Amino acid sequence: MHCGIISKKQKRIIIMKKTILAALVVIASSSLTGCFDPQINVAEQEQKKQEKTAIETDFKEGVHYTILDRKLDFPANHVLEYFWYGCPHCYSADPVISSWAEKNGVKLEKRHSMLSKGWEDDARVFYTIKKMKMEDSVGKEYFMLRQQFTSTPESSIKKALEKYGIEHKKYLEASRGEDVSVMMEINKLVEGTFSARGTPSFVVGGKYKINMEKMHSWDEITAVADFLIKKESSKKLVASPQ
Repeated sequence: MHCGIISKKQKRIIIMKKTILAALVVIASSSLTGCFDPQINVAEQEQKKQEKTAIETDFKEGVHYTILDRKLDFPANHVLEYFWYGCPHCYSADPVISSWAEKNGVKLEKRHSMLSKGWEDDARVFYTIKKMKMEDSVGKEYFMLRQQFTSTPESSIKKALEKYGIEHKKYLEASRGEDVSVMMEINKLVEGTFSARGTPSFVVGGKYKINMEKMHSWDEITAVADFLIKKESSKKLVASPQ
């Protein structure tokens, strides 16, 4: 046996074999990669699902929310918010909570707190504005003005009314109406039923009060609300007749 000269035909055969072998290697490696990526994606998706479930199950009764002794007559997707016009936290929360409610089909109802006697003038402004259906105009302007350190309910409402061309006399007539006083008293009683300690405060589905002292962000508050809405909705579905 010895090393001899390779003919042209033999060279062509060797080249063809190498080409076929290389192609097989590429195909094999490609098929392995194609099977591996979906497995990674499935694993990542499962991990995210578990993390989401863990977050939801972390919301505990007595920690993140409290079940009211007396349930209020509201649907599962109803969120009742008590706020104070002079509260900076309420002001910063307003666009976040309103946007979340709109995107998720949540019935957000805002009422003015009367936890402090000094808040009664602001409460009267709120319920008067509500009566006059000016929440989105005069109400928003008044809310903004009340964030100023030197503002008062009287000076702020005058400025807000002036901006929108509303006569102050007309506002005063509405604010002195018996219906406004009745609304204030009713909502003061409702607020007292769930022992609110500050503003803002939230009740979900007329049944669950979010424990604000345990919250760290507005996103966490909306996450708890989402959890409670889902919880209460599922109960009502089970209870409803087929």
